[in-house]
Amino acid sequence: MLARIDHEAEWTEVYVGDLQTRTLRKYGVARSWGQVERYDVRRRRADPGVMAAFLQLVNFHDIAPRGWRKAYALRIVDPANGAPDDFGRVLPVFDYPTPSVTAQDVLMDPRQRRFLEAYLQADMQRRIPVDIDTTRRSLDHLRPFDATRSPVIQVQVHFMDGRRITSTLDLANASSMRIDERTARDAHDRTVSADGAFRDDGGSTATGGALPHDLAAADS
Repeated sequence: MLARIDHEAEWTEVYVGDLQTRTLRKYGVARSWGQVERYDVRRRRADPGVMAAFLQLVNFHDIAPRGWRKAYALRIVDPANGAPDDFGRVLPVFDYPTPSVTAQDVLMDPRQRRFLEAYLQADMQRRIPVDIDTTRRSLDHLRPFDATRSPVIQVQVHFMDGRRITSTLDLANASSMRIDERTARDAHDRTVSADGAFRDDGGSTATGGALPHDLAAADS
């Protein structure tokens, strides 16, 4: 893990962390003459906020599943209709208030989108016990050079009609879950748009299902 703190145009602090030993080393790089002076934060005075930030980020990394990118999948289920016993790696959700909701509903109706995002935010915080605000503040102290080593949480939602969509929380840039419209797919892995059209691998388009009843009525 590498992170950097710039001090105007004169010099830069570069931090190299070891996730296994939970140690952090600081290097002072003077830009004007290219001299590198090595520091060890365990023996030198360093901003305690930087070390605390590093440990917070390591805590995020070590929460199961280990890694910087944490992802899992949910399937919305109508408990009145029963559900299969084997969900594989997709976790069942029995308490969603409107189990008949579809990806198209979420794309078309801002209220449906906001509700799903809030639901996923709460679900994510139950399953992944991480302090979102503290982790985000940690990135103010230590921002990794490599974006693939920055904390990200993704939840893929499977709807009852076979479609799916993904919501992402990129802690470096946001504090809450956001639906990614580009990830909407039907059961045949074709891209779904807000108007119900989908595109197959050949680039052709077709119209999907009918509008939800309330939206169709409002449109008539």
